[in-house]
Amino acid sequence: MFTCKLPFPADWEQRLQEVLLQHRSLRHKKVYICSPCFAKSWVGVYRNMLASRFYMYFVWLHMQTVAVAPHGYMPMLFDDDNTAERFSAMSIGGSILSHCSALYICGDKITRGMRGEIKEAAKRKIPVVLFNPALKAEVMDILGDVRGSKRRFKLNTEHEELGMNAEQLFEEAPENA
Repeated sequence: MFTCKLPFPADWEQRLQEVLLQHRSLRHKKVYICSPCFAKSWVGVYRNMLASRFYMYFVWLHMQTVAVAPHGYMPMLFDDDNTAERFSAMSIGGSILSHCSALYICGDKITRGMRGEIKEAAKRKIPVVLFNPALKAEVMDILGDVRGSKRRFKLNTEHEELGMNAEQLFEEAPENA
């Protein structure tokens, strides 16, 4: 079990579900959350899943935009260690990305999967927004492979929480909590 380190309501995940159900009319304009999922342990993957769902809620709360993060749920449905299942999950993510108006890069590192999502967004001419300035050179390098994609890039330092990693956002709760 993990608890959020930031001053957020304890029921933030329930509120996220309510937002997604109540604001179906806003779904025509949604953003794709691109953040780390891979970790060396299942506990790390789970913490990254929580972080991606946190980013979804944060984007709604502070930007009034519906955000989607397939990797916030996919690891419960697909085995990342199984090549065929990983391919299926990545294909679903790519399909969801094609319906989004922007890709938001959250967290403090770029994983192999994120690299692919960033390239896919660039190829589809989907704007890319980065929240952690330390990753700018790496993202610009990825975008450099796709003609014109740097013009659709934006660095947003207004919401530093979106540049935080899962360990900065969530701590393990004591067993008896």
